[in-house]
Amino acid sequence: MEHTYLEIAGKTKIYRLFRLKNELFLRHTNEQNENDPTLPKIETKTSRDLVLPFSQIKNISVCGDVHYDENGKKTDLFFGDIIIETNQNHRKFEVISDITEAELLEFFADMPFPIKKKAPPTPKEDKLEKAYRKEMREKRNPFLQKCISIYLFAQLGFMIISIFLLSKHFDAVFTISAILFFINLALVLALPAYFSVYHPGKNERRIKNHDEMPIGVFLWAPIVFNAAPLLFGDYNAEGWILPTIICTLLLIAVIFARYIREVKFIKTGAIVFVLLAFLISASIIGGIGMKTMGDEPVSTQSAQIVHYRKENRRKSSAVYKITVKFPDGTEETYTIPSSMYQSKDAGDTVYLETYEGAFGMTFTYVRD
Repeated sequence: MEHTYLEIAGKTKIYRLFRLKNELFLRHTNEQNENDPTLPKIETKTSRDLVLPFSQIKNISVCGDVHYDENGKKTDLFFGDIIIETNQNHRKFEVISDITEAELLEFFADMPFPIKKKAPPTPKEDKLEKAYRKEMREKRNPFLQKCISIYLFAQLGFMIISIFLLSKHFDAVFTISAILFFINLALVLALPAYFSVYHPGKNERRIKNHDEMPIGVFLWAPIVFNAAPLLFGDYNAEGWILPTIICTLLLIAVIFARYIREVKFIKTGAIVFVLLAFLISASIIGGIGMKTMGDEPVSTQSAQIVHYRKENRRKSSAVYKITVKFPDGTEETYTIPSSMYQSKDAGDTVYLETYEGAFGMTFTYVRD
């Protein structure tokens, strides 16, 4: 495929690079010329264009690698920069044309100056990461790694079973999940070679081929449904934010202290674990809160429905809420089950039972 020009980007500008007889012409791209593929002329040069005579160019370096598409699949297209070194300075431009490396080199063929091919520089953080990954990989025992993977899949099976057991057998589910969580936490702290704070996306996993297990997923697997009382359903939990934040900070401190070497070179990637740490903590606090809230409500109040609404039209994820008015004139909004939403109307009387759990948390249920 023959390219008459090359699309490149500087720091703030986009150019089309044309080969003229004795010059490289970098025409600044704007609305007027973006659809004009014809060769420019020196006489038409504007103040935003660049003209680099061959006599001033010492060499051009092609520095980059192949491009990966949005699905993480390797392509033949070039991804990188060209560096034009002149007698006065050097200019670096990102190649944004859909072009292979061979076509790129062919574009500059027969130039009266050298064309160099350079490997992309490896940042210091990448070198540290590669050294760390290699060290951890050498420490891993393949058999133990497979056992940990099987153990995780067993927990995923427990999660599926918990969906059907949580409402009627919460105590049993809570006890088993708590035991599994502490086993997982012990494994994470004792075997850093088998785990990673960083949780790469699907595409990145294909590219970098990480084989460590993400800590966040491993810790949350057995207790994920314990977050339900705080985040979902008609529990109307209050007072859980502060203990969850404290638990999150403690969990982050413990994990990051153990994995400090990895955190140093994946600061931005570790944000994913911070988010998961909050969900893990919500599961811990929610489970403890439900476990300790007792069988009898600490208060029961009657109220009159003044308004009700459905917040999501999709039946599978719909949230039903009512606004009630108490005898003293105050109004509050609560989440209710779908069955109550279908059977109640404005003006009806409901009863609000409030239960108290650990850390000062409360759970309020709307009853008929």
